[in-house]
Amino acid sequence: EALCLYVLGRWEESLGSLGQAERLTSNPAQRAEVLCNTAGILLALCRWDDAVERLEVALAQPGLTARQALEARVDVYRARLFFLRGLYSTAAQWAERAVRKSSGVGHELYATALNASATLLQQLGRYDEALLRAEASMAMVKARHWTFMEGPVSLCLAGVYLGLGRVREGIESAKHAMEVAQKARDVETEVWAEDLLGDICRRNRSPEKARTHHEKALQLCQAHNLSSYEVARSTCGLALDLIAAHENEAAAGLLAEAITLARKHGLTSILAMARLYDGWLQACSGQERVARASLAEALRLAQDGLHVHALVQDASIAGPIY
Repeated sequence: EALCLYVLGRWEESLGSLGQAERLTSNPAQRAEVLCNTAGILLALCRWDDAVERLEVALAQPGLTARQALEARVDVYRARLFFLRGLYSTAAQWAERAVRKSSGVGHELYATALNASATLLQQLGRYDEALLRAEASMAMVKARHWTFMEGPVSLCLAGVYLGLGRVREGIESAKHAMEVAQKARDVETEVWAEDLLGDICRRNRSPEKARTHHEKALQLCQAHNLSSYEVARSTCGLALDLIAAHENEAAAGLLAEAITLARKHGLTSILAMARLYDGWLQACSGQERVARASLAEALRLAQDGLHVHALVQDASIAGPIY
C-alpha cells in the first residue's frame, strides 16, 4: 500500500502506511525493510536527517541474514541523498559502492544501483561510462518487464544521450519516460520528464514550448503535494524559460522563489543554476556588485558539486554570462 501511494505521489499518506507497517514488524528483517522504505520517502520529502536516522537504525538491526543486500540498498539511498543535495562526486562514490555490493545479491537491486551510478556519472560529464551502465540497467529492466523502473532508467538514458550530443535519441527517451510514467501514474517520474523536456525546448530556442512543460510540472507538484526539490527545480526551469523569452521581470520573481527554497533545503545544484541566471539579471539592470556576488556563489557551488552536465547543457548561455 505504501509503495502504491508513493508512486501516485501521495507521499505523506505513504509514510502513514509505513508507520502502521512498522508497528506490525515481528523480526529484524521486516523492520529493516520498513525503515529503508521510510527513508526513501523522507529523502523525497527533503527530510535529510530523518532519512539518515532510519537508514542507520536499519543497518543496526541484529542477526540479518541478507546484510550485504541491505548495505547495497542503503548505499543507493546515500547516493540519492547526495544527488538531491547537488554533491555529485560524493553521490557517485556511494553509487559505485552499491554497484559492487549488489552485483551478486539480486537483479533488481543491481539494476537500481547501475541506474543510480549512470545518473551520477552523467552529471559528472562521464558520458561513455554512464551509457554502459544505463544500457545494462535497461537490458535487465526490459528482460524482466519491470515497468516501474523503465521510466527512471529512460530518463537517465535521455540525459546521457544529450550529453553525448545524440539529441534526437535524448528527446525520444525523455518522451518514452513520460509515456511510461503517465501509463503507470508515476507522478514523480512524470514531473522529472516534463522538466527535462522543458529544458530541451529552451536550449533549442523554443521558450514557449519549454514554458508549457515547466508549467505542467509545477501543476503536478502542487496537485500531488510533491517535495520542495521538485517545486524548486520546476520553478527555476520556468524562470529560465522566461529569461529566454526576454520576460526578465517575471523571471526575477520566480528565481527568488527557487533560490529561497533551494537555500532552505540545501539543494545546491538548483541554487547554483538559479544564482547564475539571477546574477545575469542583476548585471543587466546595472547592479554589478550584487551580480558579482551571485555569480561567484554560483561558480563556487558548481565547482564544489562538480555540476558538469548542467553547465555543458546550458553552455550557449552560461558561457557568455560567466
